[in-house]
Amino acid sequence: MPQTQRPLPPVPSLSEHQQRGWRCCWCRYPLSPGYDQAVGEVPVKPPNGAAYTVFLRACADTAECAEREKQQHPEETP
Repeated sequence: MPQTQRPLPPVPSLSEHQQRGWRCCWCRYPLSPGYDQAVGEVPVKPPNGAAYTVFLRACADTAECAEREKQQHPEETP
């Protein structure tokens, strides 16, 4: 499991684009090759079906990412 400063969202809750690294795993923002950061390889073992691996990526600007995430989920903000 990759090391991050905040917990990764559950993989089943992520869109296909997030699981494939095309969008940020936290704020869903479209990512740019070579600019944004790889979070890492995450193995997934579903209760039914074959195991697979996702390669999560995240925004390079973590402050903007966190702000976008708060705007998407205002009910979860303390």
